[in-house]
Formats: sequence, structure tokens, C-alpha cells
Amino acid sequence: MKKILLVLVILTTIIFTSANKIEVYFNAPPQSAGIDVKLIELLDKAEFAIDAHFYQISNMDIVDAFVRAANRIGAKNVRLVTEEHYFEMDKYTDVFKPLSDAGITIVTDTAGDGIDRGQCHNKFCVIDDKYVWMGSYNITENGTYKNNNNALKFESPVMANIFRQEFKQEFYEKKFSIKKTAHDHPEVWLGGTKIKTYFSPKQNAKAAILNEINNADESIYFAIFTFTDNDIKQAIINKMRQGVKVYGVFDSFQAHSTYSAYNDMKDIGAKVKKDTNKGLLHHKFMVIDPDTNSDPTVITGSYNWTSAAGKVNDESTVVIKDNNEIAMKYYYEVAKLYGDGFDEEGGGVVIPDDDIKRPKLIISEVCFNDPNGDWIEIYCIDDQNNGNGFDIGGYYLEDDGLIKLFKDGTIVKTGDFIIVAEGWWQDDTDAGYDKKLYTFVDKIGLVSTDEQVILKEKGSGVILDAVCWSDHDGSFSPGEEEDLRDIYWAKQWNSPNERECVDSSCVPPGNITIVRKYKSGDFFSNTYEFYDTNSLNDWFISDEPTPGKLR
Repeated sequence: MKKILLVLVILTTIIFTSANKIEVYFNAPPQSAGIDVKLIELLDKAEFAIDAHFYQISNMDIVDAFVRAANRIGAKNVRLVTEEHYFEMDKYTDVFKPLSDAGITIVTDTAGDGIDRGQCHNKFCVIDDKYVWMGSYNITENGTYKNNNNALKFESPVMANIFRQEFKQEFYEKKFSIKKTAHDHPEVWLGGTKIKTYFSPKQNAKAAILNEINNADESIYFAIFTFTDNDIKQAIINKMRQGVKVYGVFDSFQAHSTYSAYNDMKDIGAKVKKDTNKGLLHHKFMVIDPDTNSDPTVITGSYNWTSAAGKVNDESTVVIKDNNEIAMKYYYEVAKLYGDGFDEEGGGVVIPDDDIKRPKLIISEVCFNDPNGDWIEIYCIDDQNNGNGFDIGGYYLEDDGLIKLFKDGTIVKTGDFIIVAEGWWQDDTDAGYDKKLYTFVDKIGLVSTDEQVILKEKGSGVILDAVCWSDHDGSFSPGEEEDLRDIYWAKQWNSPNERECVDSSCVPPGNITIVRKYKSGDFFSNTYEFYDTNSLNDWFISDEPTPGKLR
């Protein structure tokens, strides 16, 4: 089954400094919240070099972006480092083959002397001499949709140089773990924000973490995947005993580990919880003294609070200071994960909703088996701007891969149809008097059996609309069942049962469309009232496609 996603950029998931040099992203399982798309956009922006180190790779949309970059800037200019353990696993063959076929050189952590000393655990990427992407985000399907993750993008030639220096040791010198050379990297200032970078194991990231904990004046908040380091645990407990507020969220699976700090902290009355995500809480961050007169600080990266992270693993950590906007973003992430009872001393916390207006869009028709190419139609019920239009730049369509990223300046108004069609040689059009806005892509490739089309909001990750169809054979693959459940949990389909999808079992060959029913229409204003009960009853199958108009 394929998924088609229309996603909106929500600015509240992006934190800009005064110089627009730092952006912060969180996913929101089971939604990606666009964390993958932002990395894809960055890779697609590369002009002459990509140096990437990712512990795990399986997200094929991102793999495709690496391949596109290799074709565009030359394969020798796209370089990749990854963990040997996953590189050699049979189930990852289909991931690495297209990268190798594109001519991309892949180096693993046993390339130097054949010894695997620790985990090749970084998750960073350097683009040209300008951008750095880093954080906890493994570029996998689970890392995107199931596990809580965060990532940062820095726009800074100095940061790019710092990370590229580390990458060169791995890729060219084949040095990993304790074989690396230590470099003391300078502090970087971006628009008033101070950033210090540490690469483990040769730089003492643990000492930096302990130093920031010991300097906490009012509060410490954290979200952590694996926490077994006794020194970090004791430092936090000491600050708690000095009156510093401490709230933490542990990954529920790792919290059951014999050596986890969770039980010790719980036993002495620390306000810690296990996460409730069905996947992993994969964050590794701490925020200290946010929204205070003290020094707001964020510590994040790939570094779990373990002995291995400090002694043998290849890890990257940043300490970000003097930016309360970023500190508050991480604070709110802890608040969301912690849930009831968070920060009660301060009267609790209200997580702000974004107040950005966005148009009300629905999927109105989907066409497949058309010899002239598949297409997808979206209808703008309300542009939320009094009919003056809304810029959908940054929305995108996905079908097991990025299909269409709408350009900035793409304006839709109330009553407009947006038709995404196959036709790479054609240019996008504006909606004219006929209220039809045509956008074109290379390939969509819908099938008449077992398919889902999902309308999704990027920033919050909320599913806004969906249509699901199947041939009613009584079964989906496990992955397809999970997708349908996600739509059901989001209350955008009335059942997680495959037989409650629109029945496509009798679809003949030819131009077939799944069409949304509508109750009434106004011919003169071109606005319509649709059925939207989030069920198969809203739809019918037709052999008379009508792109850009109702029937």
C-alpha cells in the first residue's frame, strides 16, 4: 500500500534565532511532523558536497534524496558513513544498493583495521560549506514515524567546518572510536546564541554535561532514551537536593534495564516518568533554566547518558546557550511527553497552540489506471483569508516518496481545485477564472487495490483528511494495517478494518476515480458542501473522471 500525504509547514516546529541561523525540529509519533521532509529539502539544496554520518538508514525518501544529489552534483561529492552492523544486515540490502548503484561511497566503522570498538552512533550531515544537520534522528521509518526524535539545522560555515573535520577522520582516515584525534573546537556564536560542539569519545562530552548540570540555578528538564551513567544521575540528584526543580521522561523500555537511573531517581522522589509512546523515546536532551533570569541551556545530540557513549562510541553533542526560544521549545517537548502533573510548582504549564491560519482543504477525487497518467484532486473549502488566497508553499504530496513539494507563492483561494497530475515536462499553473490550479510531477503510480490517500498537517503531524480503499480480500500487510490504524486513531476514518475501506474489488481497467460525494453546490461561487463522515459512505467509484469540477 502506498500513502499520499499533503503536509503543511507549521512554523511553531521551527525555531529561528534572530539571525535565522538555527532551526529545531521534532517529530510527533505516529506522525513525522515533517522532520524527514526538512532533511530532504536540505539534501536537495546541496550544490557541491554532502558529507553524512548516520547510524541507521532505511527511510527510502531520504535515500532517494541522496541518489538525486549524486546525480546532480556527482557521486564522488556525496559521501556516507554508517554503522557496520546494520550495513551488513540482509534486511538493509535494498537500502544501500541504490546508494551504491548511484556511485556513492559508503564507509563503515570497521574500514580502518576491521575492529568494531563501539557504535558508530552519529546522526549528522554537512551540506556544502554552509549547513549542518544533527540530533537524535536516525533516518529510518521507525525514527521518522514511531520514535520520538529531535534534530537541528545550523546555517554556519564555522559549524560546517567543525563537523566536516570530524567526518574527514572517519571517511578519509578511517579513524573511529578511540583511534580518532581529539580537536578542541571553538565556541560558535550565531545571532547571539552560543554553541559548543563535542565529539565522543575523544572530547569529554560527559564533563560538559556535568558542568552544565552543576551550574543549574532553578530547573532541569530532560527526555532520555538510555540513562545508566551514575555520575550524571548523581549530579542531577544533588541539584534536586539543593532545591532545583527536576522533571524527566525515560524511554519505557530502557527504564526497565537493571542499570537504568529511573528507579533510583523515582525512589528518592524525583519527578520522573516513563514515556507512553508505542515506539521508543529516542531523545537525548536536557534543558536547564529555561525562561528564567539564569542562563537557558540545551544539551542535545546523539549521546545517550551511558558509559559507552563517552568511552567508545562515535557521538556528537551540542551545548546551546543564551537562546530562550530554543530552550522553551525543548521545555515544551518534555511537557508533552510528561503529561499530567508537569511543572506543578509553577502552576502547571500550558503548551501553546500555534495560531497560524491555514486553509481548509479536503481530498475530493483520486484517479488511477488512467493511460494519460494518475492524478489527485484537492478542494479548498475555505482559504481562511476571506477569499483572498493562501500560500501553500511548503505543502507536499507523498506516495512512498516525495511526489510534489509546492513552491512558495502557490496561491489557492476558496473554491479552487488543486490537481496534481503526471507530466514532468509541464509547468505549474495558477488558478484562473476556472478555479483550477494544475501542478505536475513525474510519476504518481496509484493502484486499484489496497491504497490510502492522506491529507496531513506537517507541523503538528495531525492527519486532516483521508480516503482508504481496498479490494476487500480481508487482509493488509502489517505495515498497511498500521497506517490504517493511524488514520483511525486520528479520527479521520471510522474503522481500522480493511473491509470498511472503499470497495475497489470490482474496479475494471480504464479511467477509474474515487470521488467524494457532495451535498450541495453553488454554481456561481464554485463552492460546495461535501459529505465528510470519514467513512466509505462519503465516496463512490466512477469511470468518468472529472478533474477540477463537480458532477
